[in-house]
Amino acid sequence: MTKVKELKEKSDLLYQKNIPTIPILDKRPVIKEWQRFCSQMPTLEEHKENLSKIRTGIGIPLGRCSNLIAIDIDITCEKTIHNIESGLPHSPIQKFGSKGKTIFYRFNGEKAEKVLINGKPGIEILSSGNQTIIPPSLHPETKKPYSYIGSETLFTVEVETLPILSPNHISFLRSFGDRKSIKEHSPNTVSEGRNNQLKRMTVAKLYEGESIQDIAEDILNYDEKNFNTPLFTDLTHNSTRDGFKNALNFVNNIYCSIRGNLHNGDTEEIEVISLGEYMQEGRFGIQPPIVEGLLNKQEFHICSATAKTGKTILQINLAVAIAKGERFLNKFLCTKGKVIILQTEVANARFQERLRDVLQDDYQSIEDSILIASTRIKLNKPSGIKKLKGLLEKHKPSLLILDPFYTLHNANEDSSSEIAPILSNLRELIIKMDCSCLLIHHQGKGSNSNQPGFQHRGSSSFADVPDGSWSLKKADDDKMANIKFELRNLEAPKPMQLYLCEDLKWVDTGIAVFEKKSLQTEDIPSVLESYLDGLCSGQLSKLLANQFNVSERTALEKMKKAKTLGLITTFKEGKKVIYKVEHMKTPISNLSIENKSDFEDLEDDFSYEEYDF
Repeated sequence: MTKVKELKEKSDLLYQKNIPTIPILDKRPVIKEWQRFCSQMPTLEEHKENLSKIRTGIGIPLGRCSNLIAIDIDITCEKTIHNIESGLPHSPIQKFGSKGKTIFYRFNGEKAEKVLINGKPGIEILSSGNQTIIPPSLHPETKKPYSYIGSETLFTVEVETLPILSPNHISFLRSFGDRKSIKEHSPNTVSEGRNNQLKRMTVAKLYEGESIQDIAEDILNYDEKNFNTPLFTDLTHNSTRDGFKNALNFVNNIYCSIRGNLHNGDTEEIEVISLGEYMQEGRFGIQPPIVEGLLNKQEFHICSATAKTGKTILQINLAVAIAKGERFLNKFLCTKGKVIILQTEVANARFQERLRDVLQDDYQSIEDSILIASTRIKLNKPSGIKKLKGLLEKHKPSLLILDPFYTLHNANEDSSSEIAPILSNLRELIIKMDCSCLLIHHQGKGSNSNQPGFQHRGSSSFADVPDGSWSLKKADDDKMANIKFELRNLEAPKPMQLYLCEDLKWVDTGIAVFEKKSLQTEDIPSVLESYLDGLCSGQLSKLLANQFNVSERTALEKMKKAKTLGLITTFKEGKKVIYKVEHMKTPISNLSIENKSDFEDLEDDFSYEEYDF
């Protein structure tokens, strides 16, 4: 059997196990846009195309589709390799290339990450946006095939049985990096001063993510047990004998001095990346979809609605679609996951009633996939963000729904300086927690903007900060509604008219009710025919802009073209340029007094500028 034939057979076997593969040459994928296979299987045609391009190797796109990640240990020191393995769960699938090893685990939403050792990537967490070459591909340097370590392979072990890595395991891997984690010293080995030792312990615990209160308790106990004159009850350093309060101040002062470093590493320098490194494929990973074509992981969206539109039913429909992995609005395919609804607008009994109306008795299969909370928190307070972070850390949802916004703060919604920090902090939090968020808000009264972001009530920050804005509005029929989307990272779906079915599910009717006919040059005469006396340029451009949903500049350009084509004509009356249909041209001086009066009344209804072509 030739090597190419063997590689093709291996690729076929993996495809049958729903594990995608791609052709590799010299460690690089041969095909373009291969990263999409991190989140979706190739079609049979795409798979056959990939097979035809296999020459020396195949790789697996890692992430949600393959359900695999890999820890690549690219070092030669056997002792360090052993130390790394000792802190990780045992995986039966491992491979070897030229040095170190690669260990496979089950995907659990991990991000791709590099751990630098002596300035070079020593450990890589390969996840969505990455690929890894598998046996029996040829290594480009050694010219020998990659090999599995041990008897188990991707063909003998089911991916679902592989262990997953916890956040603690990820932190453990980071501890081998160039920024050394400082551990607590044993009392018998202390060689530094009391204050410095407590500072080092505090910094280490802060970097490990412990809360300020927990750290204060830990170092207070350590201080009292290991020093003859405990720092936090030493009145030469403190104004009070309250040891815990003094420890809390001590930790808080250190936190304030390094809080920027907690997010950006241990240096105050701004990190720069060369263009070559920045442009590497898959360097920043690809965020998988939560709702395909609408909402990706780590995105923050706002949905605003007019009163009694059916927004509660809409969010329940969304939560159920994600919990079941079904389609939302009978259109957008959802990735199966967990949803938390934090609803604080109606009493629990009322919300339960709405859930029963939508779910009927069909909720046993998802009873653990939708979690509901009703605690009001203040998102403009650190304590509120901390509580929300704790909720997300504990339950790890795919989507968080907050309903409604006005109950979750006490800020001025019209003030950008007060609202922007709330929305920005919320967006940053969901990125760190690797989930998505849909914030339910109300629409401003009388908002005529065509952009959903500017239909949200209050500050312009509601349009500026989110990754997506949804606008839900009533239609004439109680069972109909109109929805429009504005997305930053995806092409926005066309506006839709929704219908509320008997089972209380909103579905797309396929009618884009928001779409108005675009302005065509030939439309202008029919508009002007309704105005026997003609319209001045400002009046006509404003009328066309409102009627066809275009800018006045566009309307003026179409008016000029219509005149050039002879569809309409113009004449001057004083300083004004009057537009009329060609066959209706009548000098203003020939109008009756009654008609002149009508024209003056019409003039008063418009504000305009004069344009003379």
